[in-house]
Amino acid sequence: MTTAPPRPATADHDAMGGADPASSSVPASASVRPRGVGPVDVMLGDLHRSLVEVRGGEVADYIPELSKAPADAFGIALATLDGHVYEAGDAREEFTIQSVSKPFVYSLTLADRGLSAVLEAIGVEPTGDPFNSITVDQETGRPYNPMVNAGAIVAASLVEGRDGNEQFERIRAHLSAFAGRELHVDDAVYRSETETGDRNRAIAYFMRTVGALSGDVDTALDVYFRQCSLLVTARDLAVMSATLSNGGRNPVTGEEVLAPEYVSRVLAVMSTCGMYDYAGEWMYRVGLPAKSGVSGGIAVALSDRLGIGLWSPRLDRRGNSVRGIAACEQLSQRLGLHVLGSDASPGPPTMRARSGAEVRSNLSRTPEHQAVLEQQGGAIRLYELLSDQTFLTAEAVLRTALADDDCRWAVLDMRRAATVDTAAARLFEALVAGRAHDGLATAVVAPAVLPLAGALADAGATLFESQDAALEWAETSLLTEALGVEADSGARELADQELLHDMTPEDVAVLAPLMQEHRYDAGAIVFDEGDPADRLHFVMAGQATVALRTGESGERWSRLITVVPGTSFGEVAAIDGGTRSTRVIAEEGLVTLTLTVDDLAGLRETHPSLVAHLYQGMARSLAARLRNANRAIAALQS
Repeated sequence: MTTAPPRPATADHDAMGGADPASSSVPASASVRPRGVGPVDVMLGDLHRSLVEVRGGEVADYIPELSKAPADAFGIALATLDGHVYEAGDAREEFTIQSVSKPFVYSLTLADRGLSAVLEAIGVEPTGDPFNSITVDQETGRPYNPMVNAGAIVAASLVEGRDGNEQFERIRAHLSAFAGRELHVDDAVYRSETETGDRNRAIAYFMRTVGALSGDVDTALDVYFRQCSLLVTARDLAVMSATLSNGGRNPVTGEEVLAPEYVSRVLAVMSTCGMYDYAGEWMYRVGLPAKSGVSGGIAVALSDRLGIGLWSPRLDRRGNSVRGIAACEQLSQRLGLHVLGSDASPGPPTMRARSGAEVRSNLSRTPEHQAVLEQQGGAIRLYELLSDQTFLTAEAVLRTALADDDCRWAVLDMRRAATVDTAAARLFEALVAGRAHDGLATAVVAPAVLPLAGALADAGATLFESQDAALEWAETSLLTEALGVEADSGARELADQELLHDMTPEDVAVLAPLMQEHRYDAGAIVFDEGDPADRLHFVMAGQATVALRTGESGERWSRLITVVPGTSFGEVAAIDGGTRSTRVIAEEGLVTLTLTVDDLAGLRETHPSLVAHLYQGMARSLAARLRNANRAIAALQS
């Protein structure tokens, strides 16, 4: 048997168990994951461990072969609609599907006969009676619904086929397509069902007596016994449920197994009748379409979201898995899955992922640093949340982040997530704490008022108020590690200036006497919008921010770029002679050397080749900034 992921040594709280879901908060340390194990895996592992000691219930023995099932086996699987499956415990151990087969066989009956014909033969009303009760609707003579044995036997008999063998093979193929793998019969259980199935024989003969079942009773029963004896795993049930949740298309194989028009009918009867005489309380407590079976399996589907499969053979008096019900209650409460309390619509995309090679900060970089970022920028990943976050949306973000093996610096932009529910918050805390545990850095961009911000900081995140600042931090960290020195912090000589790279030492010597040094205090305005373009600035030390007036009434200034030692500003105005279109604000320690427009005009007469090289340098600088802007625009449109 497989086992759940080990609990990290630092964990001190069961992430899924014990506390009131409305008030519980999992410390970040509780979710630190072992390398290669994601927070959702840890969550399922914690849930599995919190319930594995539950010993209530008994293994079914009215079918003798079922009594041989390992009483303490317990598997959980959760399948997403993009084909990813999380597992804990004995999720890959095989057991017979039993009554969990009923909704899937019913779906085949609908596809074969159509809605109207099937509704004439089988009702859709819950009974409030046990699954093996011998009753029919007194007015119509139909079995009450396809989830009890009476309705399921009739449903199996309605599957198209020349004989029982062909009917069963179509059922087996149909359920195999739901599971995404070939399913086979457990012959020992099949024989045991056949030898001890007297109550089902009584039900079938009663169905024929009242006209609900036509054809040979023994053939219908043989098909039904074999369908119940198909071997599945909790993982299979999760994928089968996810196929229903996905509108009938298997998310793992991509095959359309059932037409969407029938999916809603199947989910409807699972919601009202799938848990037998516990169906009402199930919907109250768990609120998800589901089907249980006496081998201990439960299949759970949340439309447009996910599928869950569980297996634990210990049953309550109604024939439902004790641990399975407990696990589903906790999953529904902790993850906000109740169908009447969750947003069932697919909605717009919830996250956009981009590489640091695609999007950059507005901090100007020297050619050397730009080259490093071009080559290694993929180590930075930007994850932008585009909507409010629940467990289901956060899970997709986490899985994307965990799959980015090359990501050293993650930037999680949460500005558009106006709300983050408790389950999603736990996952984001776990992501940050897990990355910190692995020696990886995470920046979080969020308004200071977001309650989650403090918890993420405690988990190891560095907080920023803007995406630009977070990207700058990630880039500087990358450059510092790659080059072995603190990036962009040191002063530069005149010959090191980006615009002068093509000049000879003699040309630089011509320029040096013309340069004027200027020093600025932090916050000083170097020049403002509308000022005359009288000089070109070379940054020798410190930094300066070039800002553009924004907002409907122009009340805000937004950073266009921050220039660093070795770069320059004021090129455009120096080229066309117009007035300044931006404001430049000094940061601490700003020192520039300036070349006036008048001196530049004089050099055109005395040193034309020098000026040509200078203009080529300005063109390269402006082209690089344009490429960065184009890259950012392209990434936004992707």
